Amino acid sequence: MNKLLIVDDESQIVDILSYACKREGFAVETAFSGLEALRKLEEWGSQILILDLMLPDMNGFEVCRKIRNPDSLGIIMLTAKNDILDKLVGLELGADDYITKPFDLRELIARVHSLLRRMRKKT
Repeated sequence: MNKLLIVDDESQIVDILSYACKREGFAVETAFSGLEALRKLEEWGSQILILDLMLPDMNGFEVCRKIRNPDSLGIIMLTAKNDILDKLVGLELGADDYITKPFDLRELIARVHSLLRRMRKKT
């Protein structure tokens, strides 16, 4: 079963994403802060990380910088920050995809599946 970690400080978004991803057959874990996300990545592991940029303790860019095994983790940034510079920084720091809010849930799920396919081809 594919493992997915959802990190966002908005509980409504976390609930919606968690429900949708579980329906798609993913094992889902959630976090509401950057520190909690890093701890859960270390303890639980994950193949995909859906990461908000604006978190209470550290931003998503800092989380990306602190990830220990970035090559084994697919990262999708999901954020309200739609400035091109934010997108470029996110992609330079290791994000595989960048989606802005508001978003279409079907598109996000399709991008998760696409990222998993690309990751499988690498191994």
